[in-house]
Amino acid sequence: MKLNRFFFLILSVFCLMAVPVAVQAGITSGFSSSEPLNGDVGTGAVIKIDQVFVGRNATDLKLNITVTNNNPTFAIGGLSFDIDLTNVPGEVFDGDPDKVVVEAASGFIFKGNYPQGTNTLRIVLLSEPQGNQVGGIGPGGSIVIGKLVYTSPDALGTDTPVVILEPSIVVSSFTFPAFELDATHEDGAIQTGVRGDINKNDVVNILDAVELVLALINDSIPSTLPDLKTALGKIYDVTDDGGINIADVIGIINIILGIDIHDGAITKPIAGHSIIDLRAPILVEGELMVPVMLDTRHLIAGAQATFTFDPSKLLVGTPQLDGETNGLTLESRVTDDGTVRVIVYSLRADTGLAADDRPMLLIPVTPLLDHEEAELALTEMTLADRQTRLVPVDLGTTTQAITKEMLAPKTFALNLNYPNPFNPTTTIAYDVAEQAHITLVVYNLLGQEVIRLVDEVQSGGRYQVTWNARNTQNREVASGIYLYRLVSSTGFSEAKRMTLLK
Repeated sequence: MKLNRFFFLILSVFCLMAVPVAVQAGITSGFSSSEPLNGDVGTGAVIKIDQVFVGRNATDLKLNITVTNNNPTFAIGGLSFDIDLTNVPGEVFDGDPDKVVVEAASGFIFKGNYPQGTNTLRIVLLSEPQGNQVGGIGPGGSIVIGKLVYTSPDALGTDTPVVILEPSIVVSSFTFPAFELDATHEDGAIQTGVRGDINKNDVVNILDAVELVLALINDSIPSTLPDLKTALGKIYDVTDDGGINIADVIGIINIILGIDIHDGAITKPIAGHSIIDLRAPILVEGELMVPVMLDTRHLIAGAQATFTFDPSKLLVGTPQLDGETNGLTLESRVTDDGTVRVIVYSLRADTGLAADDRPMLLIPVTPLLDHEEAELALTEMTLADRQTRLVPVDLGTTTQAITKEMLAPKTFALNLNYPNPFNPTTTIAYDVAEQAHITLVVYNLLGQEVIRLVDEVQSGGRYQVTWNARNTQNREVASGIYLYRLVSSTGFSEAKRMTLLK
């Protein structure tokens, strides 16, 4: 008796593949259609095809088809549906359905067919009584009913949809007589690409890092970055963390440098927050600048920041690094509507962004109105370490007021150098109240001149100069305490101490 029923079910499978979908629902054996019993059909089945992201030359590729039974009462005895091949390149699925539809779930018969006159792949699943003692897919059950073997499309950054034709779906109860259960579906996709290969040429290099940086600093609302659900979005999301930001730039740099972030370090939690502050504007060679300060215990490999300002009150120039770059690269964009986007990243594995007493960034600003304040505001800051982890950030002082009066100090002044102690560079800031001949000289403790940093006539304003711990002959000087003295032709003179530690 069991053997006869088994052959009858097998025959039903092949009949189903030969009969149009609209007729399948009327077959009384296997997939029959009738009114739901006592309203207990519920939500029925969910048929899901996986969404996968693969490289162009990947091998042994298989796409899972999963069926979940959300019906509280009835098991699923079988189902059939069509996959639309209209937008699927011909080389993706083999012409022989027996080579495409493989690995049926235990206790089920899983078949595929290409019906003549259609551009579809028909899928049929039937419970096999001899191999399925539990009786179909029980209430609350979920199984991978089978797999589709495919070949990855050749073009990188493309999305190949694997779409279920909703009207074709027929899901049968595991009852006699059988009746049709409700069904929903989730379409799949084959997405091709290599994470970090922004320009889609099958190679991850500095060109990809530059393209991603430019995409980030030119991003706007609505976003010009790709949707994360698409193949291109996954290419941009190098870290696979569900976001596109500076961490992905660092991920590309790591690939270029051959740095493996999966060595255990990435799993370690980040302890402590980094603090970002905007300092009061200073004059650098006669130009007013807002320092952006970073206080951190981490080696920060990259930063992404957004500033805003009122363009009717303030002119903002191109952001710049302070002093020696030490392998850092900076890209920025200032928009006409008052937005500044900045990205800084390290091209060296052993160096990070300037921190503590040295500005991470300097933002040039020029107030446009007399006797009226303008403001520069920090609205967003994202930091990433070398392991591409996002570092927690606390925003301290995020707004700085800027006036024209800041361009003209009323008195001569010599400020404390920063950092102090230092190695190998330090910055000395000073104010010039009126045009005068200025000298700024570094001396050792014996009173001998080490180097003359400034010796010229300067207009009134605020200035700063960097000393690299070298003498007039460009030789490195020894560790120790040094004096620096500012003298003006108006009679002002002041000296301070600084310490070089090597």
